[in-house]
Amino acid sequence: MVRRCWLWLTMFGTMWLAACGNPSAPNTTQTTLPTETLFSRYVTIAAPVQRATLPPIWTPAHTNTPVTPPPTRTPTDTPPPSPTRTADDLCAGFSAEIGFEDGHLFAADSTIALIVISDAPDSSVIFYAEHHRSGDNRSVEMPGGQMIGMELDAAVLPHSGRYDWRLYLDSPVYGEICERSGYFIVLGAAAESTAEP
Repeated sequence: MVRRCWLWLTMFGTMWLAACGNPSAPNTTQTTLPTETLFSRYVTIAAPVQRATLPPIWTPAHTNTPVTPPPTRTPTDTPPPSPTRTADDLCAGFSAEIGFEDGHLFAADSTIALIVISDAPDSSVIFYAEHHRSGDNRSVEMPGGQMIGMELDAAVLPHSGRYDWRLYLDSPVYGEICERSGYFIVLGAAAESTAEP
């Protein structure tokens, strides 16, 4: 192995020294070298060696070959755009379980409860309650795209009396859709009972 490496190193060094030598001026006349007979255990050559030269005015012929444009790639991993859901589609995925009937009476210390299911994550669910006479209101905004349980303490409502409520989906495309509504009555609201005469 060492002998083979030494042999390669010697051959490389010899070629490097030969390449770094002083190049002679190019010979423009055609010369014929003497015939030599080479002996090898693989190939034997016995022929005159001649240097091929090109004619002095030789130039390659130019051809106009049109350049073919590369093929256009069609992306296959891009999913097709999803169609925009209609308002009816959004309402079909919106449901509410209201825990009371219209006209239900709530004491000031009771809780108004409901369960909402929405499959539109880019929309909000809004519960809005407005006092019938004064117009004072309270609202709760909940994220869409999930099942939500809401409990609203009646004590946060400003007055006793009738409240008209609305529950709807607030869509960025369609606005207020899928509305459900009704009314309830709050008896002796906490905000009024703490007010001074």
